[in-house]
Amino acid sequence: RRFCRECQLLQPLRASHCRVCNRCVARRDHHCPWIGGCVGGGNYPSFLAFVAFTTLLSVLVMLLSLTDVALFTSRRWALHLASSRGPLAAGSSDGWPGSLL
Repeated sequence: RRFCRECQLLQPLRASHCRVCNRCVARRDHHCPWIGGCVGGGNYPSFLAFVAFTTLLSVLVMLLSLTDVALFTSRRWALHLASSRGPLAAGSSDGWPGSLL
């Protein structure tokens, strides 16, 4: 056991003082700003669950975004093909069907 000068207490084994939290944390890994505290022995499983769910959510958002982009570009491409074939096939030279110009 060591003495913590900041807390003025004996530290447990494998504990270290966090300057952000201003307390000694047993089996401290690091201070995480996303959870607002230190990752240590008491909350390590919940921190791993947080990281896992955040990763899964990021992958889901990425897949949905890519799907939306793919559908948007395929619809736009289909509309482009339909508009380029339709008016020209009808015999209009300016690209507008039934244009009075």
